[in-house]
Amino acid sequence: LYLFNPWSNGERVFATATTGTATFRRLAALAKTNNKLAARLDLYKHRVPEELYDVVKDPDCLHNLIDSPQHLAELKQLRATLDAELVKSKDPMLEAFRKREDREFVEAYVQQLEREAGERKRNKPPRNKPNKSKPKKRNP
Repeated sequence: LYLFNPWSNGERVFATATTGTATFRRLAALAKTNNKLAARLDLYKHRVPEELYDVVKDPDCLHNLIDSPQHLAELKQLRATLDAELVKSKDPMLEAFRKREDREFVEAYVQQLEREAGERKRNKPPRNKPNKSKPKKRNP
């Protein structure tokens, strides 16, 4: 399993609906007194730019193999597969993926995406509010 997390800069927290679940809240509570769970929570919240896991030997994805020389060939193949898929789908993240070693470029790219998303959110028309008035009676 190969993951590319361009948003990961060590500080930015992963934003997902999962953080509102009872499981996440329990993990956060237990992490206060358990170093292993604290490390897992930190990884969950911040991730790292690239991750590589052997899901057969490590189904819980606890051991990131991204820097493992023994897995370099598989890593290259998975990166090539992702690159091809990004090209095929015309994914705007392609440039950031191809320049993933340039963390300043990737960070600037992600910040630009965040600005654009914030602008879209600010310019989004308000949702229709439910009509609280009583429905008009129709004449038969």
